Amino acid sequence: MSNLLNNATSGLLSFQRAISTTSHNIANSRTEGYSRQRVVLESRPGERHGWGSPGNGVTVAQLERMTDRFAVRRVLDNTAAHARENTHHLLASRLDSLLADESLGLASAMTGFRSAIEDAAADPGSGSSREAMLAGANELAGRFSTLQTQLDDTRNEVAERMRGELASLNDFATAVADLNARITGAQRPGKEPNDLLDQRDALINQIAEHVDVTALAREDGSMDLLIGAGSALVLGSRAETLYAVDDPVATARVRIETENRSGGRVSLSGTPLGGSLGGLHDFVDETLDPVRHRLGRIALTTAAEMNQQHALGIDALGRTGGVWLDSAEPLALSGIENTGNATLEARVDDASALAASDYLLRWDGGAFEVTRRSDGNTSTGTLPLIVDGLEFAVQSGTPAVGDTFIVSATAHAAGGLKNLVTQGDALALARALHASDDVGNAGDAKLQAPSIVDASDPALNTPVDIVFVDDDNYNLVERSSGTVLAAGVPYASGTEITHNGWSTTLEGIPRAGDIHGIDPNTDARGDNGNAIALAERQDAKVIGGRDSVVTEHASLITYIGGRTRTLDTRAGALETLRDDAIGRVESVSAVNLDEEAVDLARYEQAYQASAQAIAVADTLFQTILGAVRR
Repeated sequence: MSNLLNNATSGLLSFQRAISTTSHNIANSRTEGYSRQRVVLESRPGERHGWGSPGNGVTVAQLERMTDRFAVRRVLDNTAAHARENTHHLLASRLDSLLADESLGLASAMTGFRSAIEDAAADPGSGSSREAMLAGANELAGRFSTLQTQLDDTRNEVAERMRGELASLNDFATAVADLNARITGAQRPGKEPNDLLDQRDALINQIAEHVDVTALAREDGSMDLLIGAGSALVLGSRAETLYAVDDPVATARVRIETENRSGGRVSLSGTPLGGSLGGLHDFVDETLDPVRHRLGRIALTTAAEMNQQHALGIDALGRTGGVWLDSAEPLALSGIENTGNATLEARVDDASALAASDYLLRWDGGAFEVTRRSDGNTSTGTLPLIVDGLEFAVQSGTPAVGDTFIVSATAHAAGGLKNLVTQGDALALARALHASDDVGNAGDAKLQAPSIVDASDPALNTPVDIVFVDDDNYNLVERSSGTVLAAGVPYASGTEITHNGWSTTLEGIPRAGDIHGIDPNTDARGDNGNAIALAERQDAKVIGGRDSVVTEHASLITYIGGRTRTLDTRAGALETLRDDAIGRVESVSAVNLDEEAVDLARYEQAYQASAQAIAVADTLFQTILGAVRR
């Protein structure tokens, strides 16, 4: 009789637990991160008798949490990878839209600038064409400035977002450490705190959106979390702290640090981070900084080319052309951890040789090591030293061993481009010198317009005649005094004739007695020779000797557009992988209401049957009692 009652009672209690668990699943069917639970039943061992071992009913062996740890690992990996590429893609898309925008980008301003120069060349005496040329220069400078502001704002935004990411990670790490402590305290053999485990897994999934994370289980039920290349974020019930500090060897950049075992700080620079935090790093290193540097190089080269040519002409009043476009000077910053008192300075020596990069200088006690940060290329020497068209020099003080300095010429240069000419008549559109051929010449040679090779030569404007003493030799004669400046100079077809800071050539065949003249230009308002040269300068291959400023700008637009498309494709593929991994987890862990309804009906039926067995046991017991009373 007791066996019957015990069996029925154990079934009643066990199926009550099963019904309760099923209702718990149903209640949490829409709870994010919840894993379905299942009651595992097992029979209770029977008591041995001489005639056998009758069973003792059923018991709840385990409340099983339905999960697949391998699928969960895939979700973490794919979540971090997708967040990294998606963050990078979204920010790169903003730059792509900015640079390609008709009202903000450079394309229309560069086209308008060139058109204004060509229009002024067509009518150099027109005041309106000269004013339009100034307006074109102002518009171009304004576009450069606007883009620089937008790029700088984006860089500052990224730095603030990184600080916010680290604050969130610290909060998540603290929450995981607290859950580790609670889980360890509640852990019993075969009886895990399933709901706490779900909460911890949900937090770890959120961490994976910010940074690549590896979860390592301990025997006590707690979980260690490692990020990057193995840096600890959570160790048992202790959460490590991540710090956002200003990078000592970079401007407007955040460096991530964590504490080591001795209480010091360890930098995570160069560590692959993954997640949205890694995406921010990638965006700065691979997209934003290259765009800033390349845009600045276009601005510096444009200013250098225009100024060089402008200085070779004369304005409407006959004055030598001055500086037309101002450009930003390179920044030379001392590392915040320096112990010496040295300050450096830098200047652009050759804009056409500039690289789109910052430079890190480190003093080793005997020489400076100069590292081009875009590709790690190094040069070593004492200052002053010229690298990639930049001259580095010590301005004052003495460096200490290990001191570092950052020199940035191109990152901020776009914002420094300015039009310095305010009056149309001050534009040097005319040639400084004029070429002429004597009408009595026997040969058909024509002297080409001279180019200025040294505008500072004091004799530049001195009238000079090129007098051929025979078909193959000429004299250079100062016209006013008749002084022979150079006698019997050999001539061959195509040979450059250079003197007094100018250079020219002859087209055709000269004959003995022919005279060709070099004179100061007296038609300063009507001549367009230097305006034509200014327009042609924009096609000169002055970017690394390979590209013009126009083709470099087109290449920049192509670069950011192609990069955005690539990131879009990669982010889409990783999103599919992440969703597939989530689907695999949900196929095991998610609550299926139809299945739970079936289980609920089955457990209810079993519960009622157990209750009926108790009623039968009670009837039998009452029958026995009645028989005894008789």
